[in-house]
Amino acid sequence: VARLEDPHAFVGLAAVRGLARIAKPGDKRATAALTARLDDADANVKHGAVGVLADLAPRGDQRVLSMLLACLREASANFRLTVLDSLCRIADRGDDRVCTAVRACAVDARPLVRGWAAQALGEIAREGDEHAMASLFTLLEDSDSQARTRALMSLAKIAVPDDAAAACAIKQRLKDSDPRVRDEAIRTLTSIDERAQVGAGVGKAASAGEAAADQGGSASSSSAPCRGRPGGREGRARRRSHVAAAAACVADAAAVEADGRCRRPLGSDLPSGYCNSSLRSAGLGAEATSR
Repeated sequence: VARLEDPHAFVGLAAVRGLARIAKPGDKRATAALTARLDDADANVKHGAVGVLADLAPRGDQRVLSMLLACLREASANFRLTVLDSLCRIADRGDDRVCTAVRACAVDARPLVRGWAAQALGEIAREGDEHAMASLFTLLEDSDSQARTRALMSLAKIAVPDDAAAACAIKQRLKDSDPRVRDEAIRTLTSIDERAQVGAGVGKAASAGEAAADQGGSASSSSAPCRGRPGGREGRARRRSHVAAAAACVADAAAVEADGRCRRPLGSDLPSGYCNSSLRSAGLGAEATSR
């Protein structure tokens, strides 16, 4: 710990790496020493200290979080990415201060920072957080495809299953010019549906348990109507609807090749086999192609 204050940067960096190997999570002395290096003159020492803090600081440590939030003012894009990663690992989900700071990064001039901010919102925002959702909706229209993809990944985690606005915004990405974004949109819609099915299953199981208790335990566990698993009939039907939307986009791309006319505002650069790869990513495979 004492070597962290060495005037030679390479010694300080070696001390940071040494703490990463020997210090235990929650070590207050090590945590305090690392936070003192967050304003070190050497960029490598600062980067190292931020990264190790994510491993040692207790979850929700407000003092450490305050110092990391101050580090977001740094101009370096790489340093901001390191700080965002550590914030995700230390902050409690729903921490308003951290969410506000991350949303500010979502409008950074550099696409790399915007993309990481989009992903961070999925890790720290509460489900249905209106401010986080608004930022992600904006990022779905970002000029950078990675930012759009990461925004979809976060919506898969925090979008409320019955949010019509979220579903509409995600489905718009089924027509994205980048095939990776289109595939991610299908995965996002499927993931949200699966969460809805799991939630419905938990609710049904709870209702069945209460009914069984009211009847003196006469209802058997085999009769409990818990069918909310992601692979259930209802879940498959919803996924088919998402795949059908993607298939419609692919059909228009084929029409462009056939007669040179574009009937929908869809890029004509869809790669061959996109439809099948998207169907597989939705978990339907050959079953969907026959319907």
